[in-house]
Amino acid sequence: MRAPWIAALAALIPPAAALTLEHATVKATFECVGVRVVYSGDEDGDASVTVRYREKGTAEWRQGHPLIRITKNRFVTSLFWLKEGTTYEIELEPADSEGARVAFPQPLEVTTRSSAVPAPGRDLWVEAEAGPGGSGTREDPFNSIQAAARAAQPGDTVRILPGTYQEEVRPPLSGTPEAWIRFVGEGPGVLLDGGETIPTNAGWTALGDGVYSRPFARSPRYACLDDVRLYRHSSLENLRTGGDGIEGGFFVQNGVLYVKAPGGGPIEGRLLRVGRRAYGFYLENLAYIEIRGVEIAYYDEMCVRFRSTHHAILRDCAVHHSRQMVYVDREASADNLIEGNRIWGTGVTGWPWEICHHDHDCSSNGVYLLRAGEGNVVRRNQISGTYNGIYVGGWVQDYPEEWALENDVYDNLLEVIKDDAIEPECHAINLRIFGNVMRNLFVGISLAPIETGPTWVLYNVVHHARPHDKGRGQWLKISITPRGTIPMGEVRVYHNTVYYDDPGHNAFSSGGSGNTHLLNNVIHATRYVFEHRGAGPYPAGNRWDYNNFYTLDASRYVKWENRDLDQEGFRALGFQRNGISAPPRFADPAAGDFRLAPDDPGIDRALHLPGINDDFLGAAPDMGAHEYVPPAP
Repeated sequence: MRAPWIAALAALIPPAAALTLEHATVKATFECVGVRVVYSGDEDGDASVTVRYREKGTAEWRQGHPLIRITKNRFVTSLFWLKEGTTYEIELEPADSEGARVAFPQPLEVTTRSSAVPAPGRDLWVEAEAGPGGSGTREDPFNSIQAAARAAQPGDTVRILPGTYQEEVRPPLSGTPEAWIRFVGEGPGVLLDGGETIPTNAGWTALGDGVYSRPFARSPRYACLDDVRLYRHSSLENLRTGGDGIEGGFFVQNGVLYVKAPGGGPIEGRLLRVGRRAYGFYLENLAYIEIRGVEIAYYDEMCVRFRSTHHAILRDCAVHHSRQMVYVDREASADNLIEGNRIWGTGVTGWPWEICHHDHDCSSNGVYLLRAGEGNVVRRNQISGTYNGIYVGGWVQDYPEEWALENDVYDNLLEVIKDDAIEPECHAINLRIFGNVMRNLFVGISLAPIETGPTWVLYNVVHHARPHDKGRGQWLKISITPRGTIPMGEVRVYHNTVYYDDPGHNAFSSGGSGNTHLLNNVIHATRYVFEHRGAGPYPAGNRWDYNNFYTLDASRYVKWENRDLDQEGFRALGFQRNGISAPPRFADPAAGDFRLAPDDPGIDRALHLPGINDDFLGAAPDMGAHEYVPPAP
């Protein structure tokens, strides 16, 4: 029997408030939906929320990934593997020991976006060799894309015939949701060219040390020799002596252009191109515009820029040879789609990492979502030869939550990247990174940092490092915040395959992170599977289990809080209790085929995660990015 004073004290303590889901926000992209819920009550923090969803008009409900608690009294999750242009119903079910209720009507309804572009208006034709003053008909085309852009009204399609267009295109008018404005290349050979060719057979003065000069009226910021980007040196002396550790390059001062070929030697007879115009396509404060099937190259600043622009599409283009390739900036830049493009750079991968890291004038990004808003999607692109592959966010001490909110980065191929293949730096709430292949690079996914999350890292394949002046890279990097603190944002790392086979290579390392869940991954290393670079203590909230953590180094496994731990020692800390450490079996790692072989030890050993891996075969899901599919009879 309780003492009377205990009962009296208990009577003075008000009961904990029940959980109430006050307000829900659902945000659809093309194949995903983000769900964010604001709640009240639940002071003791023991509540949970599950979600189910179905395609409207169907009977069967599917479970989604349970909601994740984040700051400011919110629960958040994402729904994956949805169909474009489809309406879904969503229901939330809260649970709390003090009771729970939902204060808004259910089910919620949301329709995923469609990548179809309605353009019911006119066709306006452009031909580079046409005479001036065209009307835009097929028989009397415009001779510049900009002329067609000035004439285009919502619903019109600008059809660009093969040819070279030396211009900068700035459309003055937006389309509408029902009537986009489209710029479409009519077959291969449509080149939007922002550069000029400088003759190298005459007009140059040899100054010694491999340096050549000629009078030049402009000050370009981009140049390439035989299609290899030249470093822009800060002085003539730097150019002469290989300052900054870069041999060769260019410099412009007082009306003189100086060029030195990498490796020295004459420049006579070689192809020298310099930037003449700043931008290829420049969209500012616009919406509902598509650019498709155009090659865009040799620009001083950016091949494509979407600035404060929403619902714009860059699709099936070839983008190369510029300081920045595709640049999307400002929070008003939302719901844009970068899809199916081939994007590449040259030169940068051979320059010292330190120079490009601290001097962004010489760096380059394949796709740069700088301080951009919600709903942007980067998918199915091929990116190579740039400093970073895909950058999302911005490096400041106080991130607006709108940066990278509900953004998707998926099904991209990234290779030969100087620094980070995919790099988000922001709150990254419902940032989804999945299905990407990253190979022959330094760092795969750099979470540098995730302040809030959840950020989802699912079904990616990262394999084979390349030599790097900075040292050995890693597949997953979790870095400190701009304030120098260890990040505690929610990160979910599920079903990735990582394969490093060069000697002495950690799979990944970190100074520490909290609330990071690694489940169902296959990680093959040749040194530590994971190395904690610090003495500890390691932050709380981490769950690492059901992974195949394997290293070829029998003397190493995991380094944690400055201690070498074997598999049993790591289990004793509460990690990998259901994990394994066995050589993974892949179809053909040398050829980049990381489908599971029938004798892989991770088959049927992964954890079922509702909404993530429901469509598994066999008794349970398989570890890694690929579910084993037995051959057909």
